[in-house]
Amino acid sequence: MGLKFQKVVDTAQLSKKVFCNRCGTGTIHNALTAVRKEYVPDEEYGGPDFWTSYQIIQCNGCLDISFMEDRANSEHTEGFGDDERLVHEFSFYPEHLSMNRKIQEAKTIPSIIFELYRETIILVSKRMFRFAALGLRLLIEELAKDQGASRYHLDSKLKELLAASIISSDEKEVLEILKVYGDDAAHKDEIQPEKILKLGVDIMESIIIRIYVFKEQHAELLDAKSPICDAP
Repeated sequence: MGLKFQKVVDTAQLSKKVFCNRCGTGTIHNALTAVRKEYVPDEEYGGPDFWTSYQIIQCNGCLDISFMEDRANSEHTEGFGDDERLVHEFSFYPEHLSMNRKIQEAKTIPSIIFELYRETIILVSKRMFRFAALGLRLLIEELAKDQGASRYHLDSKLKELLAASIISSDEKEVLEILKVYGDDAAHKDEIQPEKILKLGVDIMESIIIRIYVFKEQHAELLDAKSPICDAP
């Protein structure tokens, strides 16, 4: 009963596919060393069992090393019957952020937009969904301002972007929905599920790539164009 620590001898079983910052994609990571902490409650008083695994992990691709904390408890499960399984929560240091590689490598994205994009991903990864919704709203606001929208209210800014053909009507519609999620998180304490917020991040990635990264790629293509292409 109580708290126990145990060094994991067979670390091969701990191999796991996670996002690698350096590779820019999900790769298999092996545990170089691991210690398992377990709390078993006293039988008289009962309560859930808690497990935490502390691991030094290494990417199989680039060989980068980081730290992972894997947490679970006997009362946090999903599925039913034979399909019931523990829900694990992971933390990494440095943070393993599933950032779009094109956005990471782009040189034309304003720093405030890149920072808000990165911070919103961190908030989603840490399951801070209320603040993640606010992050998406702020990201939309800064993008609109950077693209020349000058009206006071964000709804009006989005109308300006549509009128200037910077965003499509479909994009305006989804941005308005994400804006409402941010407003509701701030004023009504309504929290959207992780799936919705991840979809919001995906939508913002698509728009950021189209507005900023495409312009960069277009300029690079024109710079690299062979003189023979201009010949009559």
